[in-house]
Amino acid sequence: MTLILKRVQLLKDKPRREAIDRFLRQHQLSLEADCEMAIIAEYQQRLVGCGAIAG
Repeated sequence: MTLILKRVQLLKDKPRREAIDRFLRQHQLSLEADCEMAIIAEYQQRLVGCGAIAG
């Protein structure tokens, strides 16, 4: 199993931000409005984990 980690600048990448928000909502979590950056984990081009940094 190979996970790919990517850094996402949430303010610049709206489609990816929306995908992260949908992923978090599936797990009863939410993405705060002031989050600027996220680290995502992908497996077979599917989002499987993330962490965000608010600034």
